[in-house]
Amino acid sequence: RGRFLDNHVGKKEACLPCWAQYLCAGGCAANAEAYSGSILQPNPQECRLLKKRTECALALMTWHEQPAYIEMKENKKLEASNTELVAEIL
Repeated sequence: RGRFLDNHVGKKEACLPCWAQYLCAGGCAANAEAYSGSILQPNPQECRLLKKRTECALALMTWHEQPAYIEMKENKKLEASNTELVAEIL
C-alpha cells in the first residue's frame, strides 16, 4: 500500500517537465509496472499517445470555432461522415 501513496505525478521525474502531466496524472500504474518494473516510471509510449490524442482534440475544438466550419455547418454542406475536412485541419 505504501508505494501507491507516493504514486502521484509530482513524484515521477519523467513527468515533471511534461506539459500534459496533470491530464494523465502520470499514467497507469499497471502499465508502468509492466514496462519498467516500477510504478514511478511511466511507459513513454503511453505518454506520447496521450499527448497526441490531446493535441488532436484541441485542434478539433479550435477548428470548430473557425468561420469556414460554421458557414459549412449553417449551409448544411458539412456531413458527419466528411472526414476529409477533419484531415485537412490535422
